[in-house]
Amino acid sequence: MGIIWQVCWPVLLYGLIIDLASALWGGGILECTAIGAAFGVVIFGFLYRELAQDGFGKEEDFGLKDTGVCVAVGIGAWAAVNTLIMISPLPRYFTGYASAAAELYGPSMFMQLAAVGVIIPAAEELVFRGLVFLKLRKRYSFALSAWVSAGVFGLYHGNALQGIYGFIMGWVLAWAMERKGTIKAAMAIHMTANITSVVLTETGYLL
Repeated sequence: MGIIWQVCWPVLLYGLIIDLASALWGGGILECTAIGAAFGVVIFGFLYRELAQDGFGKEEDFGLKDTGVCVAVGIGAWAAVNTLIMISPLPRYFTGYASAAAELYGPSMFMQLAAVGVIIPAAEELVFRGLVFLKLRKRYSFALSAWVSAGVFGLYHGNALQGIYGFIMGWVLAWAMERKGTIKAAMAIHMTANITSVVLTETGYLL
């Protein structure tokens, strides 16, 4: 039960922060989520730094070349996973993504880029990779830690299509963090994938 609680409490706390932001701000869903995520970056960033001292947190080793590789991985992973989902029969059976997409892509492009492209991915990486994955990794193998944290990340998205996407991407993000020893790698990939989705949707290349 102890490890289950260690895995679940960061996600529950993050959800509570988002709910509080929604209750206090009272604006649109994306705006409230971004405000909650901004507070989450501060809170979970501190907790990550405390947890990442043994073997992770090698921010000084993550340079421009690493960032470029992660950008390429982010675009490639986004394209590959979305293509596999779209050519599968899944979109015909699971339609919950449509309402979520309306909330995500309704506000201005600037708001989408700031919230979906930067603030929310930063907070989610600190929660799901910086705490959930890392807590598991300190006790278990990479494979188990990656699959469990990816599963929690997928479930967090709340609908089948985003959940499948989140599960696959969650594994990629855990792999990136494991390989580079810093959450910056996962953040760069996650932000790139989200920004790609926003830009292609807003420019009409992606429906």
